[in-house]
Parts: sequence; C-alpha cells; structure tokens
Amino acid sequence: MTSGQYVSSSMGNVCDTPVPRLNYQDVCNQLDYLNRELEEMMTSIFKMSERAHVIEVEMATLYNPEVEHALRNGQLECGACTQALEELKTIN
Repeated sequence: MTSGQYVSSSMGNVCDTPVPRLNYQDVCNQLDYLNRELEEMMTSIFKMSERAHVIEVEMATLYNPEVEHALRNGQLECGACTQALEELKTIN
C-alpha cells in the first residue's frame, strides 16, 4: 500500500482517496461544537414539548360539554328565528 491509500475495513480493498490528517485539538473542538448544538436542540425540543403539553391541558380544561350544548342550542334557535323572520318578510 502506498502513501495516500487506505484499506477498507469491511472488504480489504485499497482505495486511492487520501486520508486527511486529524489534529487532536481540531477534533475536540469539533466535538465540543457538535455537543453544544445537540444540547441547544434538546433544550429547544424540551421547551416545545412542554409548550405542547401546556396547550393540551388548556384545551382539555377549556372544553365544557354544557357550554357546547348551550351554544349548539342557541345556534339552532337562532336559525329557527331567522327562518321565521324571512317567512314574515316574504308575506309582507
């Protein structure tokens, strides 16, 4: 094997692609950067998850079947009144 070649671990094939030299400090810096990025993403995900749970609880506590029933009855009654008024308009 010549300089600039490496052996693939899975097949034992020699490849002409040069392997870049790795500097320990550069690798540590890159890992620190990636770690900070992951921590920021995790914090963001936790905040979004918490907000989603708060919204879910708000929706559950805001739902009141009695109020919804009263609103539905009000809409039906309003429709009946509107229809009666329209009939009176057509008669006159």
